[in-house]
Amino acid sequence: MKYSFLTLILSILSVGTICAQLPDHRKDHEKPNAGKPDRKHQKHDGVPEIQGWVHIHALDTESIFYIKPTEVTLLDWTYFILDKYKVEKINSASYALALPERNEINNRYFYNIKELQALWNDSISAANLTPASVKDILTKKGVADLPVTGITLEGTKAYLNYLNITYKGTAANGIHNEFDAEYKIQDFHLSFELPTTTEYRMLLSNFTHASLDSLSYKSMLTRGYDNSFCPLFNANMSEEVTAGACPAVQPTSALVTKFGRIGKMVYPVKSYPVDQLGLYDLRGNVSEMTTTEGVGMGGGYRTSAESCTSESAQAYTRAATWLGFRPILLLKKK
Repeated sequence: MKYSFLTLILSILSVGTICAQLPDHRKDHEKPNAGKPDRKHQKHDGVPEIQGWVHIHALDTESIFYIKPTEVTLLDWTYFILDKYKVEKINSASYALALPERNEINNRYFYNIKELQALWNDSISAANLTPASVKDILTKKGVADLPVTGITLEGTKAYLNYLNITYKGTAANGIHNEFDAEYKIQDFHLSFELPTTTEYRMLLSNFTHASLDSLSYKSMLTRGYDNSFCPLFNANMSEEVTAGACPAVQPTSALVTKFGRIGKMVYPVKSYPVDQLGLYDLRGNVSEMTTTEGVGMGGGYRTSAESCTSESAQAYTRAATWLGFRPILLLKKK
């Protein structure tokens, strides 16, 4: 049976409409725009400098985009626990969210610290614990800068809410960072959130190195080490990779002895050189939560180096030793 030209066109449009309405069965982290919708880029004339936060101009929208230069550390998180201890009961459900799970990392580097046991043992008083003493305790143990792990997405959201409520733009007790003195914090609305997958991909997609062309450097990042077999980040990679004679890398033999070989254990933040954006450990160490529930980006110490790229994501269903986060700060003029 012959079709007229008009009938043929209508048939094609009909099929296209049906296909467009079919459900997308891909997992969230496989969808190209998973998470919140892209924010529209916008230029701002005045951008405050905020101590402890990195401004990413390319991600500015109606809000000015900042991101924490490191993953949230065990010290950061313990400040949070101590603050909740002052106003809540240890056995409350809300307080339980603040305590990281008792995994192989936290049992060794957090729960075995006798000076902090009052935070999870209600038979011991924590009256003598202050932000300053907590910092001193964790620093002396050499674990203050470990990224916090064993936390749930719900716990992470509680931490972000804590920042939203308590941030005053001061460096009091070392908890908060100073707001730019040239601006009044009261003139801005601050919101602490997780990055979207799209934003995280943009952060990961910068392939530049002062002495290398972008293709050569991208190749090194994909395999995880440079031509001298020095690791570029903490991930699962070739056994030939060493942290021995690598002057730009902080994981010296002492750190390897304390925490284990790369790809076997989390390392303190800033163990590897800062990237061109001013960020540390964006790749490897711990995979970082995004606004898309169950989707982490950047890869963790157990992730293969090839999967610590902007094209990959890590699915999670619960707290894990290889999962952490870093918050973003969205600053908007009132």
